[in-house]
Amino acid sequence: MATILAAAFALLVPTIAYAQAGANLTGSVKDASGGFIPGATVTVRNTATGAVRTTVSADDGLYRVTNLPRGTYGVSAELSGFRAVTQSDVLLTVGETVRLDFTLEVGGVGESITVKSEARLINTEEGRISALVDQRRVSELPLNGRNVFQLMELQPGATGNPGNVVLGGTAGGDSAFVNGQRNRANNFLLDGTDNNDQFTAGRVAVNPNVDIVQEFRVSSNNVSAEFGRNSSAVVNVVTKNGSNSLRGTAYEFLRNDALDAKTVFATRKDPLSFNQFGGTLGGPIRRDKTFFFLGYEGLRLNRGVTLVRTVETPEFRQMVAALFPGSIANFLFQQFPAPAPTSNLRDIGRPVAGLANDSLLNTPGIASNPNYVATSATQFRNALQATPDGIPDVGTVNMSIAEDTTTDQFNVRLDHDLTSSMRLMGRYLQDDRIRDDLQAVPRPGFNQPIEEKGKNLTTALTHVISNRTVNEARFGYVDRSRGLLASNAGVPSIGFDDGTIAFGNFATNPAVFTQKTFHWVDTVSMSRGSHNVKFGGEVRHVRDDSDFAVRRPGLAFANVLDFAMDEVRSVTILGVNPATGLIEPNVRNFRFWETGVFFQDDWKIRSNLTINLGIRHEWFGRPSEANGLLTNIILGPGENIFEQVRTATVGRVEQVVPDDWNNFAPRLGFSWDPFNSGRLAVRGGYGIAYERLFNNSITNIRFNPPFYSFTVASPVFVAAHAGIPIAYGPVNPDGSRRNEPLTLEGDNRNIGVQPGLGIVGNIIGWNPRFGNSQQSLRVP
Repeated sequence: MATILAAAFALLVPTIAYAQAGANLTGSVKDASGGFIPGATVTVRNTATGAVRTTVSADDGLYRVTNLPRGTYGVSAELSGFRAVTQSDVLLTVGETVRLDFTLEVGGVGESITVKSEARLINTEEGRISALVDQRRVSELPLNGRNVFQLMELQPGATGNPGNVVLGGTAGGDSAFVNGQRNRANNFLLDGTDNNDQFTAGRVAVNPNVDIVQEFRVSSNNVSAEFGRNSSAVVNVVTKNGSNSLRGTAYEFLRNDALDAKTVFATRKDPLSFNQFGGTLGGPIRRDKTFFFLGYEGLRLNRGVTLVRTVETPEFRQMVAALFPGSIANFLFQQFPAPAPTSNLRDIGRPVAGLANDSLLNTPGIASNPNYVATSATQFRNALQATPDGIPDVGTVNMSIAEDTTTDQFNVRLDHDLTSSMRLMGRYLQDDRIRDDLQAVPRPGFNQPIEEKGKNLTTALTHVISNRTVNEARFGYVDRSRGLLASNAGVPSIGFDDGTIAFGNFATNPAVFTQKTFHWVDTVSMSRGSHNVKFGGEVRHVRDDSDFAVRRPGLAFANVLDFAMDEVRSVTILGVNPATGLIEPNVRNFRFWETGVFFQDDWKIRSNLTINLGIRHEWFGRPSEANGLLTNIILGPGENIFEQVRTATVGRVEQVVPDDWNNFAPRLGFSWDPFNSGRLAVRGGYGIAYERLFNNSITNIRFNPPFYSFTVASPVFVAAHAGIPIAYGPVNPDGSRRNEPLTLEGDNRNIGVQPGLGIVGNIIGWNPRFGNSQQSLRVP
């Protein structure tokens, strides 16, 4: 009764339905003359777990058994006065509808016939187009990095995505393009519940390792009303479960550089040490009742690459130390020297006072400075700086760097038969991964690791209410976090126009993104004569929490000569609070609710013709922000959209866009076996699908005023900035230097920087005198 009430409640609350992770069995029972036999008992027994389901054939001889767990079965049909027939080794796969017919002959009590079932290669029961990636393909096909989702690319209509060649773990790379649609339109399920990366879409939240995957099905066209959320492929992965047999595996995959050659730019062989190892164990806790399955996989990877970069020379660093010992440049050069260049050594000039390029706006007396020559009416070039100083200043080096990746993944699954008609499943998967990023800023000392943690929990309760009605309730929880870390966070993001390798991590690091998805699903399957009806729904709640601020200024220098003199040309990117003009955290807590309902009727008009009719309703709720920090463009007055945009402002809003309640999606499919032979099927269909917007397309409104704004400082080119000193090092707003030693550690002692940003030392800062004149009005 509790299960029935839960199903009824699911119909009252708008929900979105997903395909369950089981299979369906259908067919007809006839006598030797071809006449239909009503009232025959059909028994389905799972050979691995001993679980049994029964049903009775209808007046037209048709029988159906729905929501069967993936597995191998023995299926028998019997009726008094006929010999019982058993078909063994019937394989049912995820999301599949299998037709299995019986012919009973007249016989005495106790007489029976057992035959080995031969699977039909043609699906004659559904208009859907799908392909199964079975356990043999999963375990035996070669996979670079053992990422199981690469096998999507083998399916008809799928095109490979280069981003999918990754080394497993959380996120799992970008998925394939299916039938010409974007990879963001793919929908990923793990044991029947949501496993999508809601932030970017097109990839999984947690990537299960190959040895815990039983199989998965890619449904690419004419899907039933049971499927929603996206418009392209539905990828439903089923994990392995325990059985009455105790079985396990242990493995290690090793790759190294023993037989590798040097790459074309490398001075030595790039290192490679790849160790991927793990094991599984599954079996009974209580025979025919309770089963377990455990899995672990680890990855230890060290992989090298050679980069060709422009760097300063040791001679140039020595000159800076001798001439400008108290400069920030000397301090950073001593802390983070680049490798010595080996080719293309160049003397580009000498460090002298003044920017390499300046203007009358910023320096009114520059026209009378003999060191500068005019390049336009207002722009001037520092000619003295271009005079050679007799030493090589920069050159080219082939840098060899090696990055580490460490991954640990744990999986546990339990299956328990509460009663002969109720089955409970629970599975928990955890994946922890951290990998270096040394290529973005290859100067030693500025690794910016990416730390990813993923958790996926699924529970399912299947209740066989009667031999014609089954209710299945599922709950899924996904927790995915991604941290963009920083090394030496006290160094600003420093770039050079002449291509010299940078100092400092990305201006946005450190940053953290946490995504939690709660997922409730309930479906009811009912077999009534020639109709197999399924209805139900789902609720999804997504909590997207993050701190994503442009917290460290991006400082631009024309070249290393200006850098030696601590002459900053501009601040190219920074984020501030417009109300204070200070660098502050940018925390947002977005909330999403999404619901829908569906009704599906698979109507067997004749033994060789099935019509699939369905309707669903989608509602993708508009995002909210837990602290009311939603911002967007607010159209102003005007007779047309152009005038309204011209007079628009940006400010706090209640909704980003209006709600949309009319997302009705009809589905129609058919499957026709013209000769009723099981060898030919004509299938077709029509449907409408609605696409969920991925979170990042909305959550970037975090950068809108009035709560946050991008800003820059460009005294050379912007009149409002002219003459205002850029904060660099321990300085005051008027540009005067504070008498304190340079440091990258300790408490934040920078001007214009609020606490809570992870900034230390006294080199980073922002001069509030620049104000908010360069706010970016970002419109989603």
